[in-house]
Amino acid sequence: MAALLALCLILSMLTVPAAAAGKNNFSSYTYSRQYVVEQGIMKGDGNGNYFYDANVKRGDCILLIVRTFEFPTYSGFPAFNDVPDSMYYRDAIATMRAIGIARGDGTNFFPERNITLEEGFLLVSRSLELADTRYKSAAATEQGLRALFGTRSVNDIATRDDIAAMLYYARTGNAPDVPYKTAGSTAISYSTQSGKAVSFSASDFIAAAVGPMPAYVRFTLPSTSVGRLYYRYGTASSEAVTAATAYYFSGTPDISRVSFLPATGFVGTVTLSYTAHDSKGELLYTGEIKITVTKAQQTGEETIRYSAKNGSSVTFNPEDFRAVASLISVDTISFVRFTPPAGVQGSLTYFDGTTTRPVSSTTLLYMSRSPYLTYVSYTPAADFSGTVEIPYTAYNVYNDMMYTATVVIEVSASVSSTGEILIKGQKNKPVTLDTASFVEAAMALKGGGLDSIKFYLPSNLFGKLYSRYGTAGETEISASTSYYVSKTPRISDISLVPAKDYAGTFKVAYRAFNSAGTQLYVGYINFEITEDTAPVSDAITYTVQREGAVAFNASDFVNACAYLTGEQLGFVRFTLPPTSTGRLYSRYGLSGEALVKETDAYFASGTPALSSVSFVASWDAPDIITIPYRAYGIGGGLLYTGAVTVRIGTQAQAQPIRYSISSDSHITFSANSFRNVAVSQYNGQKLAAPAYIQFEPPVANSGILYANYKASGQVPVSTATKYALTGSPNVNVVSYVPNRSFSGTAEIRYHAYSSTNELLYTGTISVTVTRPSGSSVTGSTIYYTANAGSAVAFNSYDFAAAGINLMGELPAYVRFILPSTADGRLYYRYGTASQAAVSATTNYYLDDALYLSDVSFVASAAASGTVTVQYRAYNAFGDLLYVGIIEIEVFPTEVYAPEMSPLFFNMKRTETFNIPAGDMILAIYEWNPYASFSYVKFTPPASTQGLMTYGTSASTAQMPVVPLIGFYLNGTPSLGNVYFRPSSNFTGTVSIPYSVYSANNQILCTGTIVIYVTP
Repeated sequence: MAALLALCLILSMLTVPAAAAGKNNFSSYTYSRQYVVEQGIMKGDGNGNYFYDANVKRGDCILLIVRTFEFPTYSGFPAFNDVPDSMYYRDAIATMRAIGIARGDGTNFFPERNITLEEGFLLVSRSLELADTRYKSAAATEQGLRALFGTRSVNDIATRDDIAAMLYYARTGNAPDVPYKTAGSTAISYSTQSGKAVSFSASDFIAAAVGPMPAYVRFTLPSTSVGRLYYRYGTASSEAVTAATAYYFSGTPDISRVSFLPATGFVGTVTLSYTAHDSKGELLYTGEIKITVTKAQQTGEETIRYSAKNGSSVTFNPEDFRAVASLISVDTISFVRFTPPAGVQGSLTYFDGTTTRPVSSTTLLYMSRSPYLTYVSYTPAADFSGTVEIPYTAYNVYNDMMYTATVVIEVSASVSSTGEILIKGQKNKPVTLDTASFVEAAMALKGGGLDSIKFYLPSNLFGKLYSRYGTAGETEISASTSYYVSKTPRISDISLVPAKDYAGTFKVAYRAFNSAGTQLYVGYINFEITEDTAPVSDAITYTVQREGAVAFNASDFVNACAYLTGEQLGFVRFTLPPTSTGRLYSRYGLSGEALVKETDAYFASGTPALSSVSFVASWDAPDIITIPYRAYGIGGGLLYTGAVTVRIGTQAQAQPIRYSISSDSHITFSANSFRNVAVSQYNGQKLAAPAYIQFEPPVANSGILYANYKASGQVPVSTATKYALTGSPNVNVVSYVPNRSFSGTAEIRYHAYSSTNELLYTGTISVTVTRPSGSSVTGSTIYYTANAGSAVAFNSYDFAAAGINLMGELPAYVRFILPSTADGRLYYRYGTASQAAVSATTNYYLDDALYLSDVSFVASAAASGTVTVQYRAYNAFGDLLYVGIIEIEVFPTEVYAPEMSPLFFNMKRTETFNIPAGDMILAIYEWNPYASFSYVKFTPPASTQGLMTYGTSASTAQMPVVPLIGFYLNGTPSLGNVYFRPSSNFTGTVSIPYSVYSANNQILCTGTIVIYVTP
């Protein structure tokens, strides 16, 4: 009897497997396992083990459910008494308690207890009721969930497999043995740019179909952090796609009218799921759409530009904003929101129909209703001149942010009657020069004609002049460099950087030149640098590095509140930015760190403190991020709504590393270069020394970065690879190899990291690439320059580039068609003992003797203008590949030529003006009665102003005037047969420089014809 009792006791202690109590209504967990791992719902141990047979604790189950349905985290909500703050599932349980899913016994939740099937059913079913439609299947129900587990007892302890099966069913509507994407079905792929919609095509879904042809599909909606699906996007009847709507291959709503619009700033790959159904509604299969979203390329056309003068306003044009919107997005712009300029720069206002009001960062200005964007004006401050940048954010009709861009306004400085330019700035702040001031000074002094200027540099006691200050292309101004009105390097790119703590007045002299290179006058800029005065406004702006954090300052919000309302700020609540741009944290990096919630109040004086809030930017954040907030008084009443502007990527920036190479060579980087810039300063602080460098690729047409170039193991540099300053792979193995046809400046951005992988700063490598001979190649035409009487050597590289451009292959040799001896001669090995004239029947080889690079063109002493030399290019078999052209621009020997006084004339826009030869002859005679001139050459004005032609009469004057043509006092073409015809819409001043020559082609003097064109 005792033995029988012992046996019974032993049997009662044995654990019966859960499956023994019943049977599931599915054959395996194959696809639920696959799904929860792919979606990141269930984590393993990092070694590929997921322990599917293990039991699940109640706390772990809650964590899996939160991940599945992507419930917003309520970390500030109290959890249960038995859930410690230190536990990893604490915030998940607090979230589920806050929304009523996790209930426990009212006081405790028992998170360490194993969960049963029944408890799992209840938690998942409650979650289905509250979950966003994007994260649940419309087919999933509590009844269907329970049916999956067939005859099993609801009191069975649930395994990780069981919970995975429940969550898989909730998301897809499928049993765990039914694939959520049918084997053999093809993923549909699209690509687009950030902020630009991509439309689906029914033919793509048909091509991806498996088995019977589906009648319609339903979409699983994506997270709004990556984008949205729209039907009839970009039309007046556009609407959001819903998960319950069927979109038909043939019928309405039409699947080909569905579009995906990426979230602003999002870059990466989006995977969308859809279910395909037959005409009876039966599920056929589940498919995927993969959409690759790349960063939109900035062309410069996204910037709206205006100009203004002191004392005058400029009104914004809505059509300019529509034009930018059409460049960036296919969406329709509805309204914009500006970040107003600082008070020292000026004011931004709008007219609401009765009153002119200041534009704040919360003012919405509409395209088609009041308050209208068309009534927005910028007025410069009384003493301000320079460049004003006004960022703005554009929104569509759904109030979704489309993009951020900038309005740039160039405010011209005061110009006195004597032509002196007055520019005012503030201590320790750069001030930008504006082109309009110099043009206005040229009008005051010479009636116009300004093309470029050169500076007499100021003393370092006052400051320094820079071009493109604060950018990767920053250079110090050179006294020998010309800076131009309408081409690079531009006058508008120049800034004065005052010496540290300097305040006072000083002058900088400059020389002004016309387009012929003739000096017009010496002018002066009067700089007035005053003490810095920081005005109070409602603009709250911060700067942060990508993947960096910036802390908010409560005083900024207090000042903005006082400025806007005159009231005392109590607290604020934030509207969270898209997670693709970054996140808001409270006590970031400190004990008690938590994500900010939209319901949280942060106090100007109190806890939680407003100054404890930080924004942490993502790596792919856009350049400008707007974070709206609501400001409340100390009594709790809403005072106003505002916005914080966060500028990205302009924090720690190293000085550029500069190299210069020719396009037939390469440059290998040096670790010492990166060490040297690391000890430079940014905003008075030394940059930390990096341990690793991570490169971004150069612009595709400029060249390629290689590791181990021309050595064993040569590979293109990967953006994911970090190169060590000491260690392997080492930065010393990285080389930049320019494209053979590229010339210009290649900028390569890099990121410097510490030994703990903390991003320290960003920098730029600026590589100036020149052609080996200073030539240029377009198609099969090669261009050189030479002075009269001098030689220019040909370069085989240019002929190679022409062959690749035209035929895709290198020629082996060329033969020349000899030019006229009046223009010049071709020589082989010119200037050496073996010098010989080039023969038209001789082969000159790119890579063999006789070398093409030993051929030179020697211009005759009397040559000027363009000399054309033809050549024939052959392959190694003697086959003619093509006939090419060499164009050599020959410049006559420069001789000093005095300038005469301008000739002034008036005409109407509808007239054709005959340039009066008699007045020109009289002017030359008054300048020098003994001058014996033969002909005149003109520099025509811009085509936007009008056209210079010549002919026997105004009606027959059809030949355009070009700078190389001489017009003769006695001869053809005649000086008396030159005409000017204004452009149809042009009124204003036209300046036409001219040069006077003798019969032996010596320049005698120069002058300018100034024509005032009236309506």
